[in-house]
Amino acid sequence: MGLGWPALTFTPYGLAGGWDAPRWLASVEGPLGHPAVGIRLKHGWTQERDPERPWLEITTLRKDRYADFKPEPVADPGDAAFTATFGLVERTMPAPLERPDEYRERIVGFAERRAKDHHEWPTATWSIDGRGAVASIFRWAGAWAGFTSAAPECDVVVMGFGIEPGGLALTALHDTSPYHFHATQPLSLPETLPRSQEAALAHLGGDGGLDVDRPWPAHPDHDSVLW
Repeated sequence: MGLGWPALTFTPYGLAGGWDAPRWLASVEGPLGHPAVGIRLKHGWTQERDPERPWLEITTLRKDRYADFKPEPVADPGDAAFTATFGLVERTMPAPLERPDEYRERIVGFAERRAKDHHEWPTATWSIDGRGAVASIFRWAGAWAGFTSAAPECDVVVMGFGIEPGGLALTALHDTSPYHFHATQPLSLPETLPRSQEAALAHLGGDGGLDVDRPWPAHPDHDSVLW
């Protein structure tokens, strides 16, 4: 195949129910030319950060994603926790002029420490294909991230803003067309991602919000990592 990934070898999870925000494929994880180990699906009205309207990002990660690198192929829950913490602090990064030079280094260290303490996080109940699943929740800068290992073959990480995590309903996506891509076909780079984004946001007019990236408002949590 060309530059990209083969058809998915796992079933990703998406949002169940009727929230009518646009949905698309935001990223694919794994070495090019090899089966993807995870994908991230976006629900919202802009491609990047949006501190003004609700959004969700759902990442599905194969539990055997380290099979080629570790004697024990099953990933540690702390890895999914770090995906949650790092993803959230990255999405809620304050404007460059509002953070010192060492902020990024400190925030990554903070995300690592919080991930190691994931067993102390509060929990929420999600639904996965109609079955209850316990999710560990981390809140930061007005948004949240959570993860669960309750799905049969995958870990599921969700980040959100403007929507509470309790009662979140997820479903296995045997048909990914609502996200404007086909999991049963190769995912090409760079075509598949922008095509999915543009199809999801085209009805909004103009650039569909693809180029909008609003800095996250200053929040006391941002200052807390500097002390």
